[in-house]
Formats: sequence, structure tokens, C-alpha cells
Amino acid sequence: MNVLRSVALLAFLAAGLAHADNHDAARERDRIKSERQATEARFAAEQQACGARFAVNDCIDAARKARRDRLGDLRRQELSLNEADRKRRAADRLREIEENARQEAVSAEQRAESRAGQREREERSAGKAAKRQGRMDSAVAAGPRTKASQAAPGSQPTPSEAVSNRREHEARVAEALERKKRLEARRASRANPPASSLPVPP
Repeated sequence: MNVLRSVALLAFLAAGLAHADNHDAARERDRIKSERQATEARFAAEQQACGARFAVNDCIDAARKARRDRLGDLRRQELSLNEADRKRRAADRLREIEENARQEAVSAEQRAESRAGQREREERSAGKAAKRQGRMDSAVAAGPRTKASQAAPGSQPTPSEAVSNRREHEARVAEALERKKRLEARRASRANPPASSLPVPP
């Protein structure tokens, strides 16, 4: 947020300076315009005054030269102002581009921090879920132990080992149930032998 405030402050200061420069340039343009009008008025007056003199052409030529010199000087000042305006506009555009780039960099940094925080939260959540699953798998596999777990008592099986242990346990339970059913069926058949057919009377 501090970076955004700094960027906004710089933009405000730049806008203030640009406004002051624009105000000064406008004043200069007004001065040049009024001096140009005064030069033209002076030339018209001198031209009129030259009509009363003996060497009219020389007088008019001198007035024209003074007018040309003064207008040329004013034109150079105007071109200098135009060049300064062009440079100022280019600098403003460059500042605007840099400001946009800074704001985009700040936004990208904030997005990256947000994504990193989200990833961290997801990893923590996944870690907790894996621990819970591991505890459940350990509880399921706690009855019968595989050879690997018997060889290393006290060691916790990995989640894949716990799933394998659970499957083996379920298979053994199913086999035991099947054996029990077969045994009970044999016992029942011995206890109730099939009735033999009665002998046919002679």
C-alpha cells in the first residue's frame, strides 16, 4: 500500500509541475502574441512616418528590416516554446508509462503473494488431511501386521503400506469367514445324514 501511495504522490506532483509549466508556457505565448501585434503596429506607424521623409524607400527598408528581425526573434522564441512543450509531453507520456508499469508490478507482486499464500494454505490443508488419513490407515492396519512391519516394530507404515495392510487384512477375514461357512456346512451335513430309502418288503 505504501508503494501505491508513493506512486499516487509522484503522479500528483508531476501533474502539479506540468500544470505550472503549462501556465508559464501560456503566459509566454500571450507575451509573444502581444509583442508580435506591437511590432506590426510599430511597422505600420513607421511606414506611415516614412511617407513624410525625403528618402522614403530607405526609411521603409529600415522599418522592414527592424520588423523582420523582431518577428524572427519572436518566431525563434515560439519554436523554443513548441520544442519545450513537445519534450514536456514526451516526458509526461514516459512518466505515465512508468507509473503504469510500477502499478502493474505492484499488482503482480500482490497477486503472486496471494497465490503463494493460497498454495501455502492448500499445502497445510493437504498435510493435515494426509496425517488424518495416515492415522486412519494405521488404525485399520493395526490388527494384522505385514512382514515388513513385524520386522521393524514401532515403525509407522507409509500410507501405501497401510492401504496394502488393510487389503490383506480384509482378504484374510473374508477367507476365514468362507472357511467357517464350509466347516459349519460340513458339521450340519454330519449331524443330519440324508434319510436312506426304506427296504422294499418281500
